[in-house]
Amino acid sequence: MSQFQHNKFFSLCIYGIFLLILIVSVGIFFPNPYFHATCDCETLYFSGIVSAYANGYQVDFIHPGVPLVFIPSFFLSILPFNEDPEYLLLQSRVVLMILNFSMIYLGLILIVRTSLLCTILFISFLFLFPASNYYLELLCPIGILIGVGIIVCSLGLKIGAQGSSKSTLFWYSVALAFAVSIKFHSILLVVPFLIASLFLKKNDTGSTSPMFIVLLVLLTFFCFFGAFTFPILPMLPFWMTHFTSLQELKEVGLIPLLIGLVFVMALVFLAIRFNLPETIKKLRSNTTYKDAYIFMSSFFVLAVIYSLINAFLKEATYIEVGIATRNYAAPFLGFIVLFLPRSEAEEKIQLRTIIASVVLIILISVRGYQNKELYTSASKINLGFRSLIEESLQDSDYAVFFPASAFISKDLFLLFSDYRYGERRVMFEDQVDGLPFRLDPKLKSMRILNSRHFGSPIDASSKFSYWYINKLLSLKYLPDIHRGILEDNKFYFKNKDICNEPYESFNHGDTFSLFVPDGLRYLEDPSSGGPNNEPDKARNFIDKLTNAWQNKCGFEVLEKKVKFFKNKKIYILEIDTRPSIKG
Repeated sequence: MSQFQHNKFFSLCIYGIFLLILIVSVGIFFPNPYFHATCDCETLYFSGIVSAYANGYQVDFIHPGVPLVFIPSFFLSILPFNEDPEYLLLQSRVVLMILNFSMIYLGLILIVRTSLLCTILFISFLFLFPASNYYLELLCPIGILIGVGIIVCSLGLKIGAQGSSKSTLFWYSVALAFAVSIKFHSILLVVPFLIASLFLKKNDTGSTSPMFIVLLVLLTFFCFFGAFTFPILPMLPFWMTHFTSLQELKEVGLIPLLIGLVFVMALVFLAIRFNLPETIKKLRSNTTYKDAYIFMSSFFVLAVIYSLINAFLKEATYIEVGIATRNYAAPFLGFIVLFLPRSEAEEKIQLRTIIASVVLIILISVRGYQNKELYTSASKINLGFRSLIEESLQDSDYAVFFPASAFISKDLFLLFSDYRYGERRVMFEDQVDGLPFRLDPKLKSMRILNSRHFGSPIDASSKFSYWYINKLLSLKYLPDIHRGILEDNKFYFKNKDICNEPYESFNHGDTFSLFVPDGLRYLEDPSSGGPNNEPDKARNFIDKLTNAWQNKCGFEVLEKKVKFFKNKKIYILEIDTRPSIKG
């Protein structure tokens, strides 16, 4: 490396460190309020980190995020104890932000080899693109997948380049496996490589057969994917059983992938049907791997751009667009860097680079200001909701909440995390000595309604999954990390009786206040199309529930109240289960 190149690399590193410190500082001093939960993203990974820290395993496997769970959990174990659960979220966010922005910056500079100007402009674009701007600093896969996606997409393009080494294949496979272990829909990133590999030629790969390259990539991928997802490996066969509709499959990106595969199969069928092998052979000889890879990447980029335009034409808000396109953010941003111009041999800091840096600093500052304003407003709402809870607890043993993943409440954040994704056999309050934070005593008087588990007619013991889990649990040398997740998910099969287990730790004779939000949502879900389209949904749910409690269980509904929380109607029912009042 020449002296000039050495000085240039040193300057780029210094600038990158400055930029990283600036971005992370905003995340530390002006954080997005974790308790302003518009989805279950952070509650999910918060629960996973707590379980990994306290028990050595995570529970959820539908949204694996294994690195998102165990990397922050490791740092949590070596850092000083802090009583505030917000510290856990903040620390985990910072760890992921450092990893993500390091991969973005180094991926652009060292692998893609863009100019410093283009690198600054691309990072600026992250604070404008709805999905990346919305999720960039949160404890969720969308942010960190941007950095991993850039590395995967750029390494995939280099595979067919002249003089490409086997190390490129290796690191491409490892990065792809890492991405898929974070979120399964990242398998979309491999589609351009698989299609472009049909146009690989021996002179592009030396003496190595193109088929051997594909097999080597797939073998390496599966080996590292198995290593990265080892903690949840026994539960992977049940991943697809979580999805019950085409809409759910579409949201994780499987529908576009299946459509693409069907399209390729249709082309092969047509080629055979109309005797087109000569045409295909000629097309293959005139098309390079790079051309095919760029074409498939551009096809994906244009498809996402079309979706964005279509969403805005339908008058979707900025946040709605961000949430709706979250699963396509990493592939879109990863493929788009392939079209950025490469750096010149002797690039110098120019006025336009300085101006771009100023613009980026302004965008980061705007994000910090928005976070500050949101935190202030969310804190007021949190205090209002907390006073509503405390008011209800004056006359009841418990405050019980309908299970919804969107809310503005620190109390509900911990409660929903524990209920939905936490260690399912033991609540937070029963393992206080093992938690990485202090638990608010008031949480012992709060519960989530077990309505998700009421009245399933299916006998769990007759299901294949039940037999499968029992079979694995009978293995003598089953690792503890697997035994924990298997036992927890086996416990999840258990139905809850509406009379005897309306919530955890229920005792006959309890009095409780049940909170049910209008439309069964504490907040409107931006991805659901705006305001509640079923105004009678909550009332129908309440009528069905109270009829069962009164007629079947002998409970008494003492009072029904309506409160307003952030312009949202909340039904509060006072329930008495004392035996003395039963008919």
